[in-house]
Amino acid sequence: NLRGHFALLLSLAVATLLLALLDRKPLSPLLSALVTALFTGVTYWLAGSMSVVVVGVLLASSIVGRKHWSALLVSAVTFVLAGGFCVKARYFISLEEALTPAQYYEWPAPYTTPLLALILIPVVLIAGAWLTALLARVTISARSRELATFAFGLMLSVFVVRNAYVAVHNPRVYQLRQDEWHARCGQWDELIASHRGSPEPTAFISYLNLALAKKGELVSRMGEFNPYIMWSDEAQMYSPVLMVHDEMSRDGLKLQSCVFMEWGGEALANAQKAAFEANFLTPGDTDPVELQRLVVTNSLFDTPLTARKYLRRLARTTHYASWAEPRLADSLLVEREVKALKPTLPAGDSFYMKTQIGKMLRQIAMRTPQNEVAAQFYEAYLIQSRDSVAYRHWKESLASGE
Repeated sequence: NLRGHFALLLSLAVATLLLALLDRKPLSPLLSALVTALFTGVTYWLAGSMSVVVVGVLLASSIVGRKHWSALLVSAVTFVLAGGFCVKARYFISLEEALTPAQYYEWPAPYTTPLLALILIPVVLIAGAWLTALLARVTISARSRELATFAFGLMLSVFVVRNAYVAVHNPRVYQLRQDEWHARCGQWDELIASHRGSPEPTAFISYLNLALAKKGELVSRMGEFNPYIMWSDEAQMYSPVLMVHDEMSRDGLKLQSCVFMEWGGEALANAQKAAFEANFLTPGDTDPVELQRLVVTNSLFDTPLTARKYLRRLARTTHYASWAEPRLADSLLVEREVKALKPTLPAGDSFYMKTQIGKMLRQIAMRTPQNEVAAQFYEAYLIQSRDSVAYRHWKESLASGE
């Protein structure tokens, strides 16, 4: 769904158009209900929970003009049903999140900007009433007013179709959000099933490979989803397709951070760096899952004051305050969570460049052979890079139990 002020303006435009239609042409109760449901549903589809603006405009109109009460009821019911459908489709993790009356539920201070933006609704209504009264005094023909309204509506429609349709119908982004949802819930079978039958390798391979590794199937099944191996001029070797290497986008860094956390050991420093840079790239639009990783990694690396800073930011969010507040009150909760990770940490520095992924995986797999996820990624790396010597050495070490 579209976010931010564009979603707000789109919802205001739809609400104004619906109100004009209901006022200009008296419709039968059934047709009025159908039109209202259609407008509200389409607005939710495009603008997400910002479509609550339609409900707000109809409420204001009902209070001021003592009409449109049935349309208000239909719009409110459609809004809730659309939210429930999105939860069922696993676009949102809960109905509370799906109905948050702004698309800023991931922000550290989620209601500051949205509430200021929603104040525009009564301002626009008052300004619209004033402008209507002003135009009534101007000596301008009715045909000219209709032509001006039509031209404005046409330009708005072209703008919406050009921007909104492309944004909503981006299959790569939708697949990424689905993968992210499944990974957060640990639904590895569902994640793998969503990629089955895809004719092309997924652009965001990280979650899929992680799911395969969690099921113990990465080495045996990676060719089903990514049959192509790329030659890297930079490294002068075949480049394994284990996870996205994009370090210029928030999504790419989030994918890296997720996989690095699962590898553990030497990869934890890289997980912290990727999580920090994912939020640094998009100031204000902070991702709460990445903040949670920063809490864990900073606690792990003995920087508790920094961890508390991120906990305070999470405590100001809508949907993650219940996770952060107990940990702010009792630091032992976080310490217990990182206790299992501390023994996996290496003795020295452990940050690796992206061209050293193979070296990192080798260190983790050799030092902690019980880490099955990292072991599968390392074996897949050796197979894809066609390093027969290192692969033979890896198999011999497994056989000898060293």
